[in-house]
Amino acid sequence: MLNLLGFDFRKLHCALAFQLVQKSQQANNTSSLQAIESGDADDQKFDSGKISKQKLEGFISVFDLKRLESYSKNLVDFHLIMDLVPTIAKLFFSVLPEGTITLSYVQVALLVGMGLQFKTIDQLQGELRLQANQLLPVFNKAIRKFTKLFRSVY
Repeated sequence: MLNLLGFDFRKLHCALAFQLVQKSQQANNTSSLQAIESGDADDQKFDSGKISKQKLEGFISVFDLKRLESYSKNLVDFHLIMDLVPTIAKLFFSVLPEGTITLSYVQVALLVGMGLQFKTIDQLQGELRLQANQLLPVFNKAIRKFTKLFRSVY
């Protein structure tokens, strides 16, 4: 489902897309839990709240982390990290254990819109009825949360 949001589902309002992702996650979590309870799970393991360094290195390199840190400190523009936003969104929705990072509704909407649906800030302004000067600080705060988590793993 996450991969399809960048194609025809891109036209959906980001709030609706988030609801679809949430339902998909709940279905996956239920089937994973049932597989573990029945003993059918091969490589599925529940992390106790953190992602391993090896797993994270497959998604975010040390150089990527430096770029995220620079953005979270307002040293560079958000365009410098836009290539990482889809990776962060997929990490948030499919890899990170639930509850690892707490995001506000607007932060999640930005993550879905920018990271999974590949929408611009201008498009999200209309959907969320907020100005870019309101959205970008909220986005920066979300990136700071991810940067803090990634730094604690590295």
